[in-house]
Amino acid sequence: MPAGPSPKYWLVLALLLGLALRVPGWFTQDHKANWQTFEPDEGQHVHIATTRFNDLYEGEKVGSYSDAPWNVRGYGHLMAYTAYGWYKVSGQVPSFAGFILLGRQLSTVFAILLIIVVYKLGRVSGLDPPAAAIAAFLMAACDVNATYSHYCLPASGYILWGYLALLGGFQLLRLPTISGLIWLALGVAGALSFKFDVLPLGWGGLLLLFLALQKRIPVYFIALALGLLAVFVAVFVYGWAWDSIASTFQTLSELNRNGVPVDDHFRDNLIVYPAGVLAGVGLPVFALAVYALSRAFRIFGRGSAGAKEVNGQGFTRLAMLYAAGWLLSEFLVRWSVDTAFIRRVNVFMPAVCLLAAYGLSQLRQRRPWLPAAVVTYTFLFALIGQSNHWFDTRYEMREWIATELPAEATIAASNYVGHKGLRKTWYFMDVDWDYAILHESYFRRYAKSMTTPFGWPDCETEVYNPGPEGQCAQMQALLKGTKPDARLLKAFRPLELFPERWAYRQFFGYYETFLGETLVFERAR
Repeated sequence: MPAGPSPKYWLVLALLLGLALRVPGWFTQDHKANWQTFEPDEGQHVHIATTRFNDLYEGEKVGSYSDAPWNVRGYGHLMAYTAYGWYKVSGQVPSFAGFILLGRQLSTVFAILLIIVVYKLGRVSGLDPPAAAIAAFLMAACDVNATYSHYCLPASGYILWGYLALLGGFQLLRLPTISGLIWLALGVAGALSFKFDVLPLGWGGLLLLFLALQKRIPVYFIALALGLLAVFVAVFVYGWAWDSIASTFQTLSELNRNGVPVDDHFRDNLIVYPAGVLAGVGLPVFALAVYALSRAFRIFGRGSAGAKEVNGQGFTRLAMLYAAGWLLSEFLVRWSVDTAFIRRVNVFMPAVCLLAAYGLSQLRQRRPWLPAAVVTYTFLFALIGQSNHWFDTRYEMREWIATELPAEATIAASNYVGHKGLRKTWYFMDVDWDYAILHESYFRRYAKSMTTPFGWPDCETEVYNPGPEGQCAQMQALLKGTKPDARLLKAFRPLELFPERWAYRQFFGYYETFLGETLVFERAR
């Protein structure tokens, strides 16, 4: 980090960098109608938002849903309150596309706040201002975080809440303050309301009990924390009936634990999650984080003699225990479920960025050029990753189809191809096609994916959400090139320039769940 301007100047630049990588994603996936975005889960949260909005709005109902939402509602409720506030000010009722855009903007707001939280965590944990600013830059340039910061999904906010709770805990370890208690309670409430994540609650509760037993906080802090938690949770979930909460929890538990009938996730998840973290931010940051972790273990092993003392206690050691306990428990949950998706590595990325910044702080005296080099590499890594959202392979495919295929041809498509701007198509399994368009977002489940890694999955037992009978076998035959009456005519592939992503692709397919190759097959007549 260059000498001269204050660290707050560099923090502002980090925030601008974060915006530059995330804002263009608001306008991608241009057919923003129900179930017709490239990331179909966005529709679930618009469903929640419009349901709550309609509870508040006295005019004609928004949306055409006949069933109740089934997913966790905290994020959708926040969208609804924001949309309703805008309606009261402007008189405008958002369309479906308007709710999608609003949700994406909220995700970016959460990501920008997370960059600030990462900077604050760096400072309170002992990093000097330049090192904390480096952590903020790395968080801003983290590709996997950037992706989920421009989707209409709770993923970005959920990560913010988890680390806000961690920041509150760190502040309470340093000095018992009401602000630390507020951040802890708000972060815990957000994690519960956005993702049913009880782990920040468990670790935050243990921390408060420990501090109370050590007489480092007054006992009334615990009662105050419970009161704040109740208020914040009520704000997020008011209007969501208890029987519906229980039903949602049961549904999600079933989906996450029995998504793939036969698998070895206790083996696979030990591999795919570290690989996902590495390929989510780049090798330099990952390697620096591993280096910093090894140094942290040595500090921990020396006990409080090697730690910064606060009120007679080893702050560094206690903070490490608190953060490591929470993150380890988050990993254990992910290890235990059979539906590994790349968005689930996001919870580890702020910690990786903070560790990498600590590693750089240990090396920058000998290699003053290293922080700038690592930040630049990480930014370019994210720029290429995000460009594949901005220039999705499906856009190029549409233009090619319009000019290169016969007008009278029968064209079939898999899910997630996106039909806007495409001539009339039929579903892949419903027609005797001349040309078939498959997108990796859908066919990855039958080939290489994070959920079914290391070889072709068995169609009967190893495919997540397998779809209609016979579809798996047909798609595998096309992808393997063993279907005698069809051939691959054209492949549209995302840009891959970095070895981390190329290596990841060889085992697990394209990194992002809802991006990837678009393949056009021709039937031999």
